[in-house]
Amino acid sequence: MNLHQAKDLITKINTEFTVNITENSRKRYLVDIRHCLMYSLRKRGYGLTFIAKMLGKNHATVIHAVKKIDALFMVDKDFTKLCEAVEEVIDNYFLDNHIHGKNLHSESYESMKMASCRLINEYVESEPEVERWLLRFNITWSEYRTFTSRQL
Repeated sequence: MNLHQAKDLITKINTEFTVNITENSRKRYLVDIRHCLMYSLRKRGYGLTFIAKMLGKNHATVIHAVKKIDALFMVDKDFTKLCEAVEEVIDNYFLDNHIHGKNLHSESYESMKMASCRLINEYVESEPEVERWLLRFNITWSEYRTFTSRQL
């Protein structure tokens, strides 16, 4: 994805959610949508500076957004639904415009799996709920047990 396509994606998100995410505002709903976009693009392998540049922010803001989403994703169901809606808009845009995410290195993929397992272990208590999250992140029980000390 180039910067022109990134601007088109921003326009698509602005239209879908009737907001302006490039606006210099701290309104909670606006910030949450912007952070979900940053997180999703980072998860797809895009660099911090590219994501920051497309939104008129700096790389530290993207780092903060990714950390924030990692922490909130498991606990706040409304926030999770918002991020899923943003993901859907991004997925549709990528499909419509034949854009593929950047390839992630296997080390970063494994570290994302490990971080997900640790979050699941910390915040999710029931086995069915753990299983639901593992399926969602495409993590096997074996990997989950490897990354955590939890035995179910």
